[in-house]
Amino acid sequence: MHVRTRSALTVSVAAALVLAACSDSDDDQAEIDEANTAAAAAAAEVETLTAELDDAAAEAERSAAELADAETANRDLTAEKAAETERADGAEEQLQSIAELFPFEVESTLTGIELDLAGTYSIRWAEAYCDTFATCGTLPTVAEATFVRTPEDFLRVQVPGILDAGLFAIDGSLYGITDSFTALPACPDGTERRARITITAYSDNVLIQQDLSREVVRLGSSITIDAPDLPGCPGGLVFYGAELTPSG
Repeated sequence: MHVRTRSALTVSVAAALVLAACSDSDDDQAEIDEANTAAAAAAAEVETLTAELDDAAAEAERSAAELADAETANRDLTAEKAAETERADGAEEQLQSIAELFPFEVESTLTGIELDLAGTYSIRWAEAYCDTFATCGTLPTVAEATFVRTPEDFLRVQVPGILDAGLFAIDGSLYGITDSFTALPACPDGTERRARITITAYSDNVLIQQDLSREVVRLGSSITIDAPDLPGCPGGLVFYGAELTPSG
């Protein structure tokens, strides 16, 4: 289109120049000069118009490219929105599935489930009650307990210097009772003191995995030490809470 316009205008200018030349013998010089001036002006106008047409064509090409880019970006955004919507719908369905599980019951018993309690535990002591003993107000220094399985597959708990007792499953907890001659200091006359010790261990914190298997995070326990009166050596009672955390 641009080339045809330029050619038509150029032919018109050339024709004007030819006519001016042919009439040189008949018209005076002033008319010739006027015709030449008009022809030059027409040629300049042709050049200006051609440049404007070229600029318009280039602008049209840029606009077309920008429109194509915008359409591509719009398609990408539409696809991204669709993907996000799909993910959101999936997450909502998953949350709905989880919500339908509630409320559910978590069994805190230490018996009749797959827990393996054998191992070493660190102890954090807390004195709940103490009467008569000279050691009242002083926590045991033993910092470790061990749960072991006997060859008969019974579970025992050992706290060095304090207790070594077999454990029995009672209503979801583990209970043990034993006597010890090392849990309390000897009497003033040197007589060893026999102490009756009981321990009850229970689930304080059990981790439930995605496959619903259970792992002990922490056990709670209560330990009582009771000693009878002896001549010159009064009896007493102390009650501890002991938090047991697996350490190996």
